[in-house]
Amino acid sequence: MEKDVDGFMDCMRSVYGDDRYYQKFYDVEYVRGRIDSIFIAELDGEVVGSLALSGCGYRGEDHKLGTFIVKADMEEHNIGSGLLGYTVDSIRYLPSVKGENVTHHMGSQILTERNGFVPVGLLFDVFIDNSTLLIIVNNFNVKEVGRIFVPDAIASSVELLYRELGVSVEPVTGSGGDVIPSVSDIWYEYDRHFRFADIYILSYGEDCMARIGEIESGPGLPGMTANIHIDMRDPNAPAAYEALMGERCVYAGFKPVSAGHEYIVLHRPGEGPVRYGAMKLTARSREMLTRLGVALSDQVSGR
Repeated sequence: MEKDVDGFMDCMRSVYGDDRYYQKFYDVEYVRGRIDSIFIAELDGEVVGSLALSGCGYRGEDHKLGTFIVKADMEEHNIGSGLLGYTVDSIRYLPSVKGENVTHHMGSQILTERNGFVPVGLLFDVFIDNSTLLIIVNNFNVKEVGRIFVPDAIASSVELLYRELGVSVEPVTGSGGDVIPSVSDIWYEYDRHFRFADIYILSYGEDCMARIGEIESGPGLPGMTANIHIDMRDPNAPAAYEALMGERCVYAGFKPVSAGHEYIVLHRPGEGPVRYGAMKLTARSREMLTRLGVALSDQVSGR
């Protein structure tokens, strides 16, 4: 593991420098403790590519492939394709795995599409220069998720989503809850370097908007934004969606088959407008997001 950590961090710094990536990945102790596995590619004894499997989402219970990095001078060797294919084949025992593709180029989108990943949403303002990430999912073994509670406005998108993933689902439209409780069940974590919060609403209560306001203001940093995940397992998920959409949130897609949770993703841009950035999307990514009803800016380009 020690050699893998060293090679992983060397690859990261060779591409991003010393401070332009997620700050937690510059912390050796974090890498040792939070990352489950590091897959590396070697050429003549040198680590030239890396890909990490780590916990993500609510309390780190889900799985994500990330930090897919190939040293710039090695891209012509087709290392990324081989490394990703090997890694995906090695983790097919998992229920599913997530990923987040950059949108300032299409290289990783093309590779992940070839390896079975499905684009399902966007995360805004969470990476270098406030750019946008593409949420992707590879469903290995989840066959059904049972009953979920779906807002009327995105019911057709939900049906499309689970059909694309090959998952049986029982969607209930409209509010399934008779009473909205006074207290919400919310979990969150910050990225203070890039100034955003990941917020997970496990159950919606009357205090939800007040709690979100407290979370956003908690670090005391100007320009904070939030990506908000509403669990459709909650009978009051439709009420949460309606309330949040009325509070300057933008519908951004989904994070499905997430360790027993089925999330709608919303973005709350803080004081300014949503910063879409100059996204570059493959035809597959652009088509899938459009079919899911995710709005794209006029600056989207692709092939």
